[in-house]
Amino acid sequence: IKAISKAAEINGREPKIIIPYINSPEEVMYVQKKIKEIDKRIKVGVMIETPAALLRIAEIAEISDSLSFGTNDLYSLMVGLSRNDGRKIKDIYDEKNISFLEYSKLLDWINEFAAKAKKVNPSIEIGICGEIDYTDEQIRKLINIDYLSVSIDRFVYTRVQSARNT
Repeated sequence: IKAISKAAEINGREPKIIIPYINSPEEVMYVQKKIKEIDKRIKVGVMIETPAALLRIAEIAEISDSLSFGTNDLYSLMVGLSRNDGRKIKDIYDEKNISFLEYSKLLDWINEFAAKAKKVNPSIEIGICGEIDYTDEQIRKLINIDYLSVSIDRFVYTRVQSARNT
């Protein structure tokens, strides 16, 4: 935390930290307290990577400076498969075409939950992080998202495939 503060100071930037794998606002408050004891200036964001965090998004948004939806872990946990499990059964598991939870549905839910977060905290910055497939249509739907942080290879590949299909 001290190194983040120092690096931000040297570069004339605002110090920021994103807390991973949070499940509840209580966890956020606990970690925030520890961080603020070292540097009160640090902006504290939260990765939304678990269904528990998704369900408590409004409470978490009220006390956070930013949110980032971690699509890889969030998707894996929602369908009950770890990344390694998915790889082991890849012959029968098509992660882009699961009838009960397709990626596009996850993006719709993320947009809905982002709207809930902005309702309780209009100044919150919201992003998406992960290797989820994005089509141009899906990106246009994400009106409540401020930034995308994705694997550039996956993003470029998806954009090229999308262009080929039009």
